[in-house]
Amino acid sequence: MSDNNEATPVARNKFPVGHPRYGGKKRNSTRRARELAEELGIDPLEALLLLIKAPAIEVAQTDPVTGDVILDADGKPKLTWIPIPLDVRLDAAKSAVRYIHPTLQATALASDYCDPAQMATPKLDIEAILAKPELLEAAQELAFFLIEAEDKADRHAPSPPPDNA
Repeated sequence: MSDNNEATPVARNKFPVGHPRYGGKKRNSTRRARELAEELGIDPLEALLLLIKAPAIEVAQTDPVTGDVILDADGKPKLTWIPIPLDVRLDAAKSAVRYIHPTLQATALASDYCDPAQMATPKLDIEAILAKPELLEAAQELAFFLIEAEDKADRHAPSPPPDNA
C-alpha cells in the first residue's frame, strides 16, 4: 500500500458540463405539458369530464383505405355519432376523480401499533354522576340505548352457517 493519503478524483458524471443529460433529469415536463395544452386551447380535465357526461361523440368520417377525412358537398367534414362505451367512460371518471376529490390515505389504528393497556383511557367520575340526578338519568338512558342498539344489531346480523361436521 502507498502512504499517499490523497483521494483520487472520481468522475461524478459521464457527460460533460452543458450536455442535456448532465446533472440528471430536468423537471420541466409538467410545465411543458401545460404550455402545450394552452397553445392548443384545450383543457384535459374538461375533456375528461365531457367524455364522462356524453353518451356519444361526434367525429369526422374517414376513408377506411386512405384514412383521409370524407368531405360533404360544401367541403366540410362529414360527421357521425359514435357511442362511448361504458368502460371508456368509467376510465375517464377514474382519471378525473383525482383532480376533484382528495385521495384518502390509509390510517392505522393506534391499537395496531401499541398495547391497548398502554393507551390512554378517559377517567369516568362515577361519584359525580351519582351525586347529580340529571346525570344519573342521562347515564341510564344511554346504557339502555346501547343495550337496545346491540340487541337490534344481533337480530339483524346474519346467522352463522350450521355446523355439519
